[in-house]
Amino acid sequence: MASWSSKGEKMWKLILASGAEHLKAPLEKKGYQVFTSGLNYDGKRFFYNGDLYTRIEEIEKLQGENVCVIQSGSYSGELEQEKFTTQDRIFEVLQILHLLNDPHSVEEVGHKRYVNTPLENPRDVFLLLTCMPSGKQDHAVRTGECNSARNALDLFLNYCPRVGIIDPHPWNVEWFNTLKATGKVIDLSMVPRLLEEIGRRFPGSELVAPDEGAQVRLGLDGFGKKRTSSVESTLLGDVPVEGKALAFVDDLILTGGTLLKTREHTLKKGASRFAFAATHALPLMTGEDNLRRLVGILGEDLLVTNTVPSKTFIEEYPELALDCTPLIDEVLRSQT
Repeated sequence: MASWSSKGEKMWKLILASGAEHLKAPLEKKGYQVFTSGLNYDGKRFFYNGDLYTRIEEIEKLQGENVCVIQSGSYSGELEQEKFTTQDRIFEVLQILHLLNDPHSVEEVGHKRYVNTPLENPRDVFLLLTCMPSGKQDHAVRTGECNSARNALDLFLNYCPRVGIIDPHPWNVEWFNTLKATGKVIDLSMVPRLLEEIGRRFPGSELVAPDEGAQVRLGLDGFGKKRTSSVESTLLGDVPVEGKALAFVDDLILTGGTLLKTREHTLKKGASRFAFAATHALPLMTGEDNLRRLVGILGEDLLVTNTVPSKTFIEEYPELALDCTPLIDEVLRSQT
């Protein structure tokens, strides 16, 4: 097992929650010891009434260690046999963090009689979200709306001192900026790595952002967007594109509707190429037809990362996905 002995620090032990289990092999290849949840008596993660089962079977090995819990706050795609909602992912994280804050070993001493022995707590606990949960509700825009993203982070921070998030959705929300300023949230990004890969795959491309949020975050030119529903929007404004090879960069793909409208618009205006790169490629509750449609239209002009588990980009088109584990490794080294 590899170590960081040159710095006098041990490697973090990793607990991969359901939304990050697809990262197990590349993280183990980097030398990390990885733990995942066990299954219940029925060999499942859910009981028949819908209750979520979580068990870190070798929790004794985490005593006095630096432990990083990794989760993706996304709905399950087709890669997973059992379906997790975003809320399931949030509750699973809370279950794991509670286990780490009050660890016990349990011995059965008779019929339904058990002895619980307290264990030593981990030395440090760090939560890393490869995709932020509840990004669609990261602030209230109407009276009485719930801010689910803030609720989730508040709950997590009750159990651990800081949370790292890869390309979080709220780019300029007051409550989120406050958490960043106080060091409780570490804002991470795959965008620099995506930009490097764009330079290799789409040389000579001009970088453009597809909406105002991405433009502000990345400092790029682009179009405006007026949302007409939670999945539909209309393009606003224009940029000169004739004869140019364009590479659009954003944080996520949901339905891909705005992306395809932007592609059609720019090609009609004379663009010679339309490539698109995004950190999170999110499966829908109905499946992954949205992702396969984008692959069918964009082909090699599409680039995403593997922050979110999807059959489309983990198994079917892995060549279109950029690995996020080098970023995770870099972040963990910086936390020692």
